Amino acid sequence: MRDIKLVSTTRLMKEIPEGEDFYYWLSRPVAERLQAVTLIVSQSLAPGQCLDKTAVSRRKLR
Repeated sequence: MRDIKLVSTTRLMKEIPEGEDFYYWLSRPVAERLQAVTLIVSQSLAPGQCLDKTAVSRRKLR
């Protein structure tokens, strides 16, 4: 029986080319991408705070 060795690479985010990161996320299932976005948003909000999803554009009429 052969042994399977774990191989991983650790790099700083700023060292990863933007295109490589983009293609990685395209290769992941939609559910996993959505979960990652939800995690990032939840980390940026204070406890009990909800994401404001409104988009308002106010223009002065002439």
